[in-house]
Amino acid sequence: MKIEVLREKLNQAVSIVSRAAIKSASLPILEGVMVKADDNTVQFSATDLEVGIRVSALAKISKSGQAVVPARILSALGKLMSGDKVSLELIKNSLVIKDDDNETSLQTLVSEDFPVIPQPNDDFSVEINGSELSKGLAQVIDCVSTSQSRPEISGVYLKISGDQLTIAATDSYRLAQKNISLSVKAKKDREMILPAKAVNHLIGIIGETNNLIKVSGDDNQIRFEFTLGEAPLSLEIEMVSRLIEGTYPRYQEVIPQKSSVKIRVDRHEFMGKIKAASLLSDQTYEVRLSTQSEEGRLKIEARSSRVGEFKSSLVAEIEGGETEVSFNGRFLSDALLNLSGSDAQIGLTDSDKAALIKSGDDQSYLYVLMPIRSN
Repeated sequence: MKIEVLREKLNQAVSIVSRAAIKSASLPILEGVMVKADDNTVQFSATDLEVGIRVSALAKISKSGQAVVPARILSALGKLMSGDKVSLELIKNSLVIKDDDNETSLQTLVSEDFPVIPQPNDDFSVEINGSELSKGLAQVIDCVSTSQSRPEISGVYLKISGDQLTIAATDSYRLAQKNISLSVKAKKDREMILPAKAVNHLIGIIGETNNLIKVSGDDNQIRFEFTLGEAPLSLEIEMVSRLIEGTYPRYQEVIPQKSSVKIRVDRHEFMGKIKAASLLSDQTYEVRLSTQSEEGRLKIEARSSRVGEFKSSLVAEIEGGETEVSFNGRFLSDALLNLSGSDAQIGLTDSDKAALIKSGDDQSYLYVLMPIRSN
């Protein structure tokens, strides 16, 4: 194998696929990146047996071939290279990497041991704007459960129905849901659970690209395909992930349909006060909210026997009278951070019932938060 590729392409491609490479004492091949050259394309691949990532780029191919080298070292070397172009040549059991000033020889791993990244069937297929998908996933990922006892909620729920993609996550204490419109109606409805690890990879890779992403797969695997960047530095990305088995809980039943008390506040001011209150709260991060209807203010309090006490308030539009309720301040901050627009709307039913948090500017996103029951 002998190729020449733009240094910037090499660095970005290796950085992307390295997300899937893992340190494994039993399977050291999983620490590697497969470099495969054929025709006028070089392909970089890595997998942890659950998620596989491939990145393809145009390159000058003098000789076809393939080699596997440690992802960590190749990624670190890429950041230290100079010049516009880099050459990679397989000589016996070493991959020789040259730039304008340096030459490095890396011992290769056995390429025949590199796992095959599955190719799922296209039982379903839709296209979605990249930045919308990335933002939607980012808005719910914090709510994924980290408990291994309920694997069905340890990932992000995806539902394709007609011309809408619904993204949701819950850990039983909070729930986030985002609806995204599809430009073309799906031929088949589909429900699936994507592992949190794959979601985080996808958010990091997509970034803010507005390019369309093709989402396809079958009952066991899901695939995301898209182009990243513009020519001559564009890369073709493919990520394949296993799906979590099981049925996602019918969370829709816990979304409050009506509220006895409605509160509207400035989102940024409220978020700042909640963060401050959380610093002075106890181990449960309890923050107490109290409505003051006549004054048109929302009171915020937190207290810790070890740290101190916080009291503040802000202007609020309040419908429905007086109420008090306590929330986990960190969870409430997450909700406010993921809203868009200038205001936050909080719907309360009772001090021990879930609250519905939304933005007046974006009805496609909602956050449900269970209160803390004070003794």
